[in-house]
Amino acid sequence: DKASAIAFTGTSGFAILLGCAAEKDDRIKPMVALAVSRIISHMNGEDKSIRESCESTISDWLNADKESDKIKGLSALASIFQANVDVGKSILLSKGFLSDIMDTIDFESEQFQTLFIDVLSQACADKTCRQNIAERCTGFLLKNLKLESKNEIRIDSALVLTKLMFIRREITDMLLQEENLSDSFIARVIDDERDLNSRVNAVEGLSYMTIFAPIKEKIAKNDVFLKALTDLAKRENQPLQYGITTIIDNITQYPRELSEEEKQLKKIKEFSKEQSIVKDDERDKAEYVIKRIEKVLKNNGILTLIALSKTESVNAHESLSQIFLNIVTEKKFRGQVVQQGGVKVLFKMVNSKVNTDKGIMLATQALAKIAITMDPRLAFKSAKATDLVRPLIVMCKKGNLLQQFEGLMALTNLGSVDDDLRMKILKEDGIKTMETLQFTEHVMVRRAATEALCNMMYEPEVYTSYIQSPNKIKLFVALSDVEDFETRRAASGALAVLSQAEEITQHIKKVNYGYEVIKNLLEDKSEELQHRGAEIAKNII
Repeated sequence: DKASAIAFTGTSGFAILLGCAAEKDDRIKPMVALAVSRIISHMNGEDKSIRESCESTISDWLNADKESDKIKGLSALASIFQANVDVGKSILLSKGFLSDIMDTIDFESEQFQTLFIDVLSQACADKTCRQNIAERCTGFLLKNLKLESKNEIRIDSALVLTKLMFIRREITDMLLQEENLSDSFIARVIDDERDLNSRVNAVEGLSYMTIFAPIKEKIAKNDVFLKALTDLAKRENQPLQYGITTIIDNITQYPRELSEEEKQLKKIKEFSKEQSIVKDDERDKAEYVIKRIEKVLKNNGILTLIALSKTESVNAHESLSQIFLNIVTEKKFRGQVVQQGGVKVLFKMVNSKVNTDKGIMLATQALAKIAITMDPRLAFKSAKATDLVRPLIVMCKKGNLLQQFEGLMALTNLGSVDDDLRMKILKEDGIKTMETLQFTEHVMVRRAATEALCNMMYEPEVYTSYIQSPNKIKLFVALSDVEDFETRRAASGALAVLSQAEEITQHIKKVNYGYEVIKNLLEDKSEELQHRGAEIAKNII
């Protein structure tokens, strides 16, 4: 309880617990972080006592003459950051703490420097810490990049610097000049003889560096690295799994279309010489992205994503949803996703309680793309096709224009399968959603809504509702005479089906321009429209 937790932090037992962080047994270190985390959780936000106790104990160790005590102090601080970033932050940013270490860092042992760099890496999880580290430690870290004889310190320093790239531009320039840094990270990841923590750090470093096109290309061309990610993805280690997810997300990401406002803002920044750290690169264009996705898929990509889907990380679930959307954007990859079990993962992402709203929408959009171009009876098992209806309708209601369009297109395909799917669309408020989107100003969304409704006319309950709604028939007549061919075809197709009922023909006759629309259909160059016009005319006669 709270009282016991506070009392324990004032005992020698708590100092002994922190000291265990310096044990060589890798199984003990995470247990120290877990124990400290549990103690803090029992304090219900009143963690002043543990902050003071930790700071006092760690300062005493760092100020001691013995190397072993100094190592104990840094190891304890690293564990505290893993347990609770705010408590670790309060110690690292306490008056004189960082400056005292930096004053003597060049005279400390290699082990001390390695541990200190690890602490900085942990601390970079906090924005204020990153800013302080960038201000006080950048010189030390950049100097380490030149230490060819101390490769471990060099690579660990590079990892911290990747986390500071967005704070200081010269850090980015320096990292990109050191071309073999990414090679060193890749070598660490591939080396299965290395300790897991070292490989996790390398993955984390690459998760930052893969925002740059040259690094994306390098990784995509390394088959051994991509296959190594599959085995690592199976490890129950959230930072590792999130890092792998971020790497794959970065190398499969298509360039985003900028709005007019964003284009203008970019020009202003270029004029004022305020440039993004990520420069425009030919290798970020779609044709390069497609080739990278192809390489990922050839090297167990879907198996890696299936393994990653077992994580409980919110951010990882959103990134996984984005990755699948990246992959299925190109039609030729959709069959592979279906064949290798990707659809099951996508449904998991749609129904995940730990996924974000954005992630759920992205996963739904990926499933919509599959449903548009593949036979739903082959792409989804019958139950799964039914389960897709509700998220598609939600996407039609809440998504952007592209998501609405693709959601409607998918519903059009599902609505053509069988009575069960049409009934499911009806029960999930799909008809009302489609009818609402018929009034949008966007031609393609309006067309897709009309096409989806046309397929729903074979559902008796929908058919009956239109018999009782002359205004809906009037809208279909109007849409049968618009400029867009596909919209005319869908609207006139719906009228051809509906006009089998006498009540509908009466509604059509009452539309002032109804006969003119039918005449235009009969005289159109398209045989499809002629056929629809003839069917409507026959039913009226």
